[in-house]
Amino acid sequence: MRRVVLTGTAYSGKSTLLEALTMQGYRTVPEAETQIVKELVERLGPTETGLWIRRNYFKFKQRVGERVAELESDIHASQDEVVVFDRSAICYIAYCALRSCEVPPVLATLANRKEPAQVFFLTMLPSFDERSATGRIMKRTEAERLSKLIQHEYTERGHHLTYVPEFDADQQKNIQARLKQILEQIL
Repeated sequence: MRRVVLTGTAYSGKSTLLEALTMQGYRTVPEAETQIVKELVERLGPTETGLWIRRNYFKFKQRVGERVAELESDIHASQDEVVVFDRSAICYIAYCALRSCEVPPVLATLANRKEPAQVFFLTMLPSFDERSATGRIMKRTEAERLSKLIQHEYTERGHHLTYVPEFDADQQKNIQARLKQILEQIL
């Protein structure tokens, strides 16, 4: 399997582009953290989810790491098949750095054993939205810091980042331009 990762900070368009790549016929893997947050919001509500995450950040990231491992174990792909991931364990290590949290062992293990063949770094969209109704707790200043931490974590591990900027203020045109860049450069 040739692992391709879409990464970037909150509100950079990763999930939207992953969906577009799925529609183009690529095999894709959704973001583990988003799944965990959604499950928590369904159980606790948005406000309590944010509070629980803040109070239990290590445990939260441990759950995220376990979900990443589950998602990866469900993939049965040929050696040449391209599989596109919305984030990787390396991204979640950057989140731990942002929150001054110890890295859960499952994330460290995954980051060291599963190397992406290609990493696309999506820049943050100017119309950043905190999305508090979804249980997310990221503020714009944190997102900017996270962006730098993600870049650092990947480059420290020797990965080249292919930057995918915003091309157009019109959302649909921007999605198409970003998708075009990725399709032209994907393995």
